[in-house]
Amino acid sequence: MTNNGQRVGDSFYPNYSPQHPYQQLRHPAADVSRNQASMSVPSLGTFSFESDLSTSQQFPQYSQRPEYPQQSQHLQYSSRPHNGPTPRISVHPVQPHEGRPSTSTPRAVIVPGPGRRPQQPSSQYFPNMPQHPSVSQRSRLIIGTSTAASNLNPNHSDDYIPPLRKSMENLRNKTPLNYHSSYQSERFRSLSYSEPSPPSAGSDASSAPSSPSSYTGKQHIPIVYPALLSKVADAFRSRIILSNRMKDNLEYKDCFDGREAVSVRKNMKPTPGLRRSSSRGSLSDKKDRKLWIHTVLPEIANSVSETEKKRQEAINEVIYTENDFVHDLEYLKNCWMDPLLKEDIIPEDRREEFVNNVFYNMLEIYKVNSKLNDALQKRQNAYAIVEQIGDIFIEQVPKFDPFIQYGAHQLLGKYEFEREKSSNPEFAKFVEKIERLPESRKLELNGYLTKPTTRLGRYPLLLEVVLKHTPNDHPDKVNIPKVIKIIKEFLTNVNIESGKSENRFNLQQLNDQLMSRGNVDLKLTEEGRQLVFKGTLKKPTRAGEPSDLQVFLFDHALLMVKNKIVNKAEHYKVYRKPIPLELLSISITEGPSENIRSIQKRPQSILHGGKAQTSNHKNNNNQHALTLCCLGKKGFAVTLYATTIIGRKKWIEQIEKQKELNEKGKIFEKTVLIEKGHFHDTHKIICAVFFDNYQKLAFGTDSGVYVLDINQKHVVQALKIEKVSQIEILEDYRLLFILADKSLYSYPIDVLDPGDTNSASKRSKKISAHASFFKSGTCRGKTLITVVKNSTLQSTIKTLEPLEQNVKHKIKGPTFKLLRGSSDVLKTYKEFCIPAELTSVHYLKKNLCVGCTKGFEVVDLETLKTQGLLHPEDTSHEFVLKRENVKPIAIYRVGGSDFLLCYDEFAFFINKEGWRSRDKMLITWEGSPTSFAYHYPYVLAFEPSFIEIRHVETGLLEQIIAGHNVRYLYSDSRGNILVATNDTTTGNSEVFAMKIPNERRNSLISEAPSIATLAFPSEDRNES
Repeated sequence: MTNNGQRVGDSFYPNYSPQHPYQQLRHPAADVSRNQASMSVPSLGTFSFESDLSTSQQFPQYSQRPEYPQQSQHLQYSSRPHNGPTPRISVHPVQPHEGRPSTSTPRAVIVPGPGRRPQQPSSQYFPNMPQHPSVSQRSRLIIGTSTAASNLNPNHSDDYIPPLRKSMENLRNKTPLNYHSSYQSERFRSLSYSEPSPPSAGSDASSAPSSPSSYTGKQHIPIVYPALLSKVADAFRSRIILSNRMKDNLEYKDCFDGREAVSVRKNMKPTPGLRRSSSRGSLSDKKDRKLWIHTVLPEIANSVSETEKKRQEAINEVIYTENDFVHDLEYLKNCWMDPLLKEDIIPEDRREEFVNNVFYNMLEIYKVNSKLNDALQKRQNAYAIVEQIGDIFIEQVPKFDPFIQYGAHQLLGKYEFEREKSSNPEFAKFVEKIERLPESRKLELNGYLTKPTTRLGRYPLLLEVVLKHTPNDHPDKVNIPKVIKIIKEFLTNVNIESGKSENRFNLQQLNDQLMSRGNVDLKLTEEGRQLVFKGTLKKPTRAGEPSDLQVFLFDHALLMVKNKIVNKAEHYKVYRKPIPLELLSISITEGPSENIRSIQKRPQSILHGGKAQTSNHKNNNNQHALTLCCLGKKGFAVTLYATTIIGRKKWIEQIEKQKELNEKGKIFEKTVLIEKGHFHDTHKIICAVFFDNYQKLAFGTDSGVYVLDINQKHVVQALKIEKVSQIEILEDYRLLFILADKSLYSYPIDVLDPGDTNSASKRSKKISAHASFFKSGTCRGKTLITVVKNSTLQSTIKTLEPLEQNVKHKIKGPTFKLLRGSSDVLKTYKEFCIPAELTSVHYLKKNLCVGCTKGFEVVDLETLKTQGLLHPEDTSHEFVLKRENVKPIAIYRVGGSDFLLCYDEFAFFINKEGWRSRDKMLITWEGSPTSFAYHYPYVLAFEPSFIEIRHVETGLLEQIIAGHNVRYLYSDSRGNILVATNDTTTGNSEVFAMKIPNERRNSLISEAPSIATLAFPSEDRNES
């Protein structure tokens, strides 16, 4: 205790008196400046100690010190017992000389106790105050009391009556004000007006505000500069990676988890002014939750075990949350749906449609859940201890189909709501009004629109808690797992349907916002189309400041666009043509920003079934680079940059994953025959052919001819001959033909037998020199070998016929040995010239079709007359006839009377008269093919970078098989297709066969008219 009776350490109560413990916080001008209305027109109320204070407040026997926020200053209650006399308070009418209007409203006046000085007139304290001031003058004088505190007489301060005294209850409930810290040195005045300590003249007078407005202006001092928060938000948004997440068996689109958020925030570069501030609010919100133990008598609660108490609490939570959910649905019906249908807020012609789009089948869900809620409430009201709830759920849960329908429509409902809110001011006012109602519980409509799906996800969680505390021999131990299983099936269907709906919605939105470039048609609205991934990547510009590109990954293509605002609406302008995923190659090596068809060495990339690779060198400036390459004749490469390494990794993973998924639906499968490592770049495989009933494979290289035993996987060299470019075998005639270094040679087929040591059998016969290529086939019932010699102005075509028909079936003996020793194996059938350079030769039933710079020409082998394959009167052929440098490469018969003409740039159909057919369908190749193969119903185009597989009936691209230095080796009418590629780093050759899986082959055979005869057409256009 100090001399004046104050306890040591009670600095916050300098005027404490044990006889009068009630202390009031005084602040300069506090009673006036708290409310501007009360400042202009002071309130003259009454104060009754007995009516406004509770019994405990009159005689406090316990501590009662409420905790208020730091900024607020309210009445404080002392924990000291009241030992003094009870304060005496009486009500006296206001005297006229007080300067107030005459009123019958009494005012609380404290009667001085024994030994106290009687009340002094106010003029003693304020000599300059008018004797009869007006209301406004009195208000100014009241405010001025704080600044004139130094003029108060300490000896008479206890007689001073504070103006505008408010009741303690009013002060307690008043919204706290944010007083500045300079006022924390204020002292409290006692209701009994005990002797106070005089305030410091330098502290209160200097710190008191001159007016309420100036005082209010000091209340809000920002802790963090607001613009800095915007920068942090922008940085967070650019760095965070959005993806799909599962929670409570619900799939959430475009979200992130807390770990990623903390990681992103942690990796931000700190900047001056960004400081951590502690929360000024409460750390926990008080939630009004009913507990089962509070709803039953203590005797009942104490009669059960702790496990049963937990079970009853879990059951109670299931019941009251279900009741809350039903009330939420009633709120939507009563406060939203009914007013929107009845009032003139939405135009009448679309009012019902709008309500249906936003709320959809909410009433059906209400119908189902109200029955469930009624059954649960009835069970709880009938029994204080609820025995079971599984039987109720097992009956009602199978009726939860409306949840699936609502989940699929939910996104569209939110979109319609936001669109109407932004375009309809009346609806916006209605939304604001309803969301302010107490019934809304400060929750926006969007929060209520998600409640059906979130409620469905909460059922398993709530029921699992009940199940956890249920005995093993209880009926709920059997019923609840069944209920949970059914609900999870509903959740799975909700996720599937809502995912489909969201995908369709996003694709439709994107399709509407897309500003197409040229004839770009992504077919975004087609059934089954999917938006797999999207995000923003940076593209460097010449100005130095990178620009943003919006990149969309679909199930079939990659699209790059730029944002563009047109008429205050956001649109997307196509930056580069969409890249089909089959043609997409992605690399994380550093490369040029853009390069169109000038990539001399393609970056290490994700090819067919490959993975992205990283170059050995590191570049800290470009460590997030991502190079996207489009293969083909119109290919290009674009280097973009992700903001983080995680972002770049995410793009690579998504593209790889989608390419792998697309591979599952591939048409052709690869079977490796010769693995990498057997043949290096110096022994590159150029051509191949099957023989010995497809048990062996002969293939030509730059260093000779090799033979592979298919079963033993054993490779041996059969002939040493350089620069082999073509090889064919006529097994019926036991002949092998090899084109090496522009010369055509014939060999007995025995040279391919490694066990044959007869050197005479290995003697070759040179058939032709300066040969460009040759081709074997059947025409007019004869087996022919056509040798082509190209020159600058014309081409010489020589057709040869093997001797001794069916020599393979003759009995081996002296005659056979004599034939083997003969030097003549071929005889000349026809020889003629064409004034053009030939690129291909094809055998028809009676004629020969050659491809040349003029196009396809038909040659009659009897008269040697030639004519164009295309009908001259068909004007639709002008796009071909007027084109220069277009190469006709292959012709295939499709169906009964149509032919597919394949050029190096395009393909189209004609009938046997030479007129365009198939609705003038035109196939445009993605690449620049040099050779073709045909296996109904697919045509395969081979170019050095990939194999393009298209459906001949539709012309659609079905599959791309990418590779490095792709070479067509062999194909036949049985569907055998051989391909060779080289490794990008070592140059080693790999040979694989392309086959259609058996299950798919069976379905295709039934569609094909005659697969065995489709490789080479047997009819020309002159036949009927």
